[in-house]
Amino acid sequence: MSFIHDAEDLGAHAVGAAEAILRGDVEDLLDKPTLVTRMSPIPVGAEEQGQL
Repeated sequence: MSFIHDAEDLGAHAVGAAEAILRGDVEDLLDKPTLVTRMSPIPVGAEEQGQL
């Protein structure tokens, strides 16, 4: 099973009606905008263990 996605796939989660509703629901609860950090896997470990 593969969980690796590209930036376009991940960016799709940041737009749309559901995201707009969520942002509206929490905007008064946050001190500052959310910072999203996209990281790349580091290929270590055995195949069956996955990647870090």
